[in-house]
Amino acid sequence: MITRKIPSSGELIPAIGLGSWITFNVGDSENELAPMRNVLGAFVEAGGKVIDSSPMYGRSEKVIGKLAAELNVTDKLWFATKVWTTGESSGKTQIENYLLPLAAERGVGVIINKPFESGALFPAINNVSLPTWSKEWGISSWSAFFLKYIISNTNITCTIPATSQVSHLKENMAACFGPVPDEATRKKMVEYFLNNAR
Repeated sequence: MITRKIPSSGELIPAIGLGSWITFNVGDSENELAPMRNVLGAFVEAGGKVIDSSPMYGRSEKVIGKLAAELNVTDKLWFATKVWTTGESSGKTQIENYLLPLAAERGVGVIINKPFESGALFPAINNVSLPTWSKEWGISSWSAFFLKYIISNTNITCTIPATSQVSHLKENMAACFGPVPDEATRKKMVEYFLNNAR
């Protein structure tokens, strides 16, 4: 499993975690809780440790806490929450010109939220075939392509794709195994995506 160190403690965590935006914002009925209980259970079974939420995600934090306690996995998980930055351009500037280098310098872990751009990356690539060279890096799906690209940046501690489907969870977690693309391959990945995205 591809892991990263939490800089301040040295503890290793998987480079792919689980997000909860929209997906865990469900009610108290068993019909609503059961699918998310299955996802959380499959996540832990696949070796997952980091689950992210936010006070801005409705009931997600409460639901995650309830289900983790029911499954008796609270002590096996890292729970993350966040604060917000206003404005896309200021956010990008802070991340690229300030936050990632500062986090590396200060030994602070970095979590990437919404690695699939809220799902927009999949229609953008429009079922184009993966490049043949992607197999060399253990990439067999577009979700793995996007996730491996992100976690191949050594300044990233973890990324947290959200899902309400066990099959997607397993596909996402599979990207946490095998080799990580090198810098030359990262450039090829960007070029391939830009040349084929609509």
